Amino acid sequence: ARSSRIFDLVLVDWKMPEMDGVETMRHIMERLDTMTPPLVIMTTAFDRQELTAQMRKTGVPQDKTTVLVKPVTQSGLYNAIVEVFGGVAALGKGPGGQDDMYDIVKGCIGARILLVEDNELNQIVANELLTQRGFRVTIAENGLRALEMLDAQPFDIVLMDIQMPEMDGLTATRHIRQQARFANLPVIAMTAHAMVGDREKSLTAGMNAHITKPIDPKELFSTIAEWYASPKRDDAGMPNELALPPVRTASLIIPGFDTETGLIRVAGNAGLYKRILLKALDEIPRHATSIGKALSVGELPEAQRAAHTLKGLLGNLGAIKGPEEAAALEDAIEAKNGSADIAMHADRLLSILKELIRGLEQFAEANGDYAAPPMDADAAQPLHAVLNELSEQVRARKPLVCKQLLSEARALSWPASCLEQLRELERLTAMYKFPEAQEAIEALRALLPPGTTPQE
Repeated sequence: ARSSRIFDLVLVDWKMPEMDGVETMRHIMERLDTMTPPLVIMTTAFDRQELTAQMRKTGVPQDKTTVLVKPVTQSGLYNAIVEVFGGVAALGKGPGGQDDMYDIVKGCIGARILLVEDNELNQIVANELLTQRGFRVTIAENGLRALEMLDAQPFDIVLMDIQMPEMDGLTATRHIRQQARFANLPVIAMTAHAMVGDREKSLTAGMNAHITKPIDPKELFSTIAEWYASPKRDDAGMPNELALPPVRTASLIIPGFDTETGLIRVAGNAGLYKRILLKALDEIPRHATSIGKALSVGELPEAQRAAHTLKGLLGNLGAIKGPEEAAALEDAIEAKNGSADIAMHADRLLSILKELIRGLEQFAEANGDYAAPPMDADAAQPLHAVLNELSEQVRARKPLVCKQLLSEARALSWPASCLEQLRELERLTAMYKFPEAQEAIEALRALLPPGTTPQE
């Protein structure tokens, strides 16, 4: 007898050329006629709410569809499959949750791990995930420091970031493999690069395995368990289970973030997730400023490093749009695309970052944990000085001088709240809209602590 359903499950992306995922599913539903329609998991790197609204408008049955936000992780896909088939995709159940973690790490508890990572937010996440499960963690901020620590004390496993200052992870690993005493020391790469060629580079340098950021906790623990060689020791004092923080199951809404994905990335630890969200209020503006400053003076490698860091950072947080645009900027610089293409991706990313910062500030203020720190009056003086010069040149209608001054302005450290208005000022002067440009200058002044305004 013919089956009443050709496929049980369809996994389809939303944004595709020719025909997007929603339209694809509409056609599938129409052609099935009386047959039982398949269940659907639709992936997207864009706005979940917009996708849901479009599905509703086109008649795609939402009771048979689950939305999965990119980047897709093993545990996130598992939960989506469980959910669409009618199960409970709770953070504390199944892959990515905490109930199954002890069985993975029980043979590794007490292992000495050297975590080599330069980004403070990534250090916080990895350190807490590991220490809560009984690992003993030491942190090195770059490859050179890691070599010093390996000389000073023994470790069972090294978790190695790739892109770091002073000495990168590939170079550090080559130095490790040159020493016979470290021949059997497992070195596991952790990087936001996910291409096959990047994995091959890691393995060629002497690394044993490659984990892609943002980190999937279950993949991290499974990889450690696979490569950990347990030394002979007395396990009498080892715990039979781990005391872990409670799993967060209640909904958490932050504009621009898929918080379910963010919580999965920290294995459901709501306290840790909250800490890194608040930490991101310092990190995101700093990297945004680094990108603007680096591009203004032609320091493309520095802009690329900042974009790379943002890609992993935003992925860890569950940001919906940011990781993809950060990757696009990183790739545009790597491909040596023209300045116009690089500037386009940079502007898109900075615009997204502003939205994410606004969402984080709303979340933090609602929780009574954060107020955007005021800029120091002394730190604002260089900004006021360049605005004063710009104001004079705008009044004199000198676009070329304005362009040069704006290039200098972008190299300064601006508050995140000023970035969009600064881009608007650049656009207006380039279009010779001098009265509107003067208004933009006044709007920028209003966002800064009081400074000296030139006399008319």
